[in-house]
Amino acid sequence: MIEILQQEFKQLNSGFKENDVFSQLEAEMNKESVNLEKKIPALERRLERIQKQKNKAMDFHMDGNTTKEEYHLYIESKRNKECKIQDEIVSIKETFSTDDDIEGLKLIKSLLIDLLSFEKLTSDILNRFIEKIEIKAERSPRIHYRFSDTPALYLLNSRNAQHST
Repeated sequence: MIEILQQEFKQLNSGFKENDVFSQLEAEMNKESVNLEKKIPALERRLERIQKQKNKAMDFHMDGNTTKEEYHLYIESKRNKECKIQDEIVSIKETFSTDDDIEGLKLIKSLLIDLLSFEKLTSDILNRFIEKIEIKAERSPRIHYRFSDTPALYLLNSRNAQHST
């Protein structure tokens, strides 16, 4: 049984191209960062337009073209829009920590490489990858992995074990 599991995990490790996966993740994070960088100036321009609209409303009101209530309702709606936009800008700036994300990604990469480059099957490895193992009446194992796309890949390559998720 241990030999079957070691063979399965080594197949999993050999099929894993960590550089491709992590390069894709890093590229996606950089792309998202660029999108966020573009979004902030657009939001700041919207704030400027709202300020101009508020100034025009003040002029319009001072000329006697609107009532006090109409003016206050209009200004209140513009303030609400300003607050929402300012909150969105703050939120974007708070999530703008791409360097921290990349460092976290590097840490995950090193942990995953350490985990997948094992020589000895340990209980830690079993607990991380396998949900349960069933032994059928004919003494063949059925392995239930914690991830979903393994059965299709390994049922093709496996002779001794059945897999399930």
